[in-house]
Amino acid sequence: MFDMAEAELFAAEDAPSMPPQSRPSAVFDGGSFPRDAVPTTQGRVDDALVESLFVALADSAPRVFDRKWPPGDRFIRKVPDGDDMERRAVTQILTTLTAGAAIPMDALEILRSGLGRVLGATDDLAVEDWERTAYDHACALRVMSPAALIGYLSADIAELQHALDRRPDLDRVRMRRVGAQFAALMAMALSETGDFLTASRWWRIARRTADASGDRELSIWTLGRQALVAQTIGMSTLALRLLRDVEQLTDDRPSCGLAEALTTRAKIDGLQDAESARRALDELRDLFERLPVDVTGERAAIWGYPEERLLSVRTGVLTAIGDADVHDDLASEIARYGQVDQRSRVRAELKMGWYLVNTGEVRDGLNAAGSAMADLPAGHRTTAVTRMAARVYASLPARARTLPAARELRVLTTAVTGRPDPCRTVSPDDARAPGTGGEVGRSRAV
Repeated sequence: MFDMAEAELFAAEDAPSMPPQSRPSAVFDGGSFPRDAVPTTQGRVDDALVESLFVALADSAPRVFDRKWPPGDRFIRKVPDGDDMERRAVTQILTTLTAGAAIPMDALEILRSGLGRVLGATDDLAVEDWERTAYDHACALRVMSPAALIGYLSADIAELQHALDRRPDLDRVRMRRVGAQFAALMAMALSETGDFLTASRWWRIARRTADASGDRELSIWTLGRQALVAQTIGMSTLALRLLRDVEQLTDDRPSCGLAEALTTRAKIDGLQDAESARRALDELRDLFERLPVDVTGERAAIWGYPEERLLSVRTGVLTAIGDADVHDDLASEIARYGQVDQRSRVRAELKMGWYLVNTGEVRDGLNAAGSAMADLPAGHRTTAVTRMAARVYASLPARARTLPAARELRVLTTAVTGRPDPCRTVSPDDARAPGTGGEVGRSRAV
């Protein structure tokens, strides 16, 4: 099982594109997470929450957390109690009210959580209640801004720790499963804000806790999903390591986790060889047809794999390899998304822009990509979205990058995010499609 600290891999692989002064901090400074704002490098999840979940789950699953932490290590420091979090939340709310801005929902969640504990309203929550809460967050991941979701998850993780500390009657195996799901969702939300180093710690907790639960399918899903996220942000080395871990665990039984792994493989192959990419897509289609109905029928939660996901993977890979016949599939994908799932719709529109640029319709492609990004609220311009926009930019002929629409697209990929310019992480020289003479290019990620 892959057990290397991903933080080291992130630092090593992303060093050329992330200068030290611009790498995100993992320290939370007490600032709030407005619903539609991506936090800056100073607005990160409180390390105490990582510690809280780690300590609580370690107490309930000692065989998993077998590392001997040296004296003074941050994981054995005393975790701040709920009063500290609630005082911080009150300060956030009062500051916001004074400024006349919207009340931060995450701060209200912390107060609600504290009030529930004082009144005993959360003491009788059953395991089923926690499982439903995890499902709610899994549904919110695609439609809520990552910064807002981090706030809601933080409050529920604090409650989860409280329950693990005070409720020995709760089924520990099922609670570990919930804890693994919470940690994986937090890791995905953090990755979407660009805080990859903090996300790596949450992925580590998610993997170990999933293993402790004894749920093999959850372990495979956690590895497969982390591999997909790693590939999306350009961490191919880490993605390949995780795929090897999936191969060691799986017995080829159809599962959502295996679908995530094959999705990652198809995207990686799409950057190397068109025939390999098509074979990978065929394998994914074969697996999809064998998936249980509860997986293919789950369209809301992130751990489902409905037909819409299969179509999205297909269009992304085919666009990357320069397939000229993918237009109709892209149009169908765009039509499937409504106003609720904004980011998925915008990513599909960006793929259409990428396709148009690759087929010579440069101005139309730029206009499609620019309009999609301009219509998306700043809080939803996540890592996955901005990297897709950067791929459109990287595919542009050199002469087209001076166009006003191209400059505007580049600005939209970096404004308000507090992250390094994603357009710099996709080299135009590395994005040239074979046989084009450099006029039309494609990026190294799907």
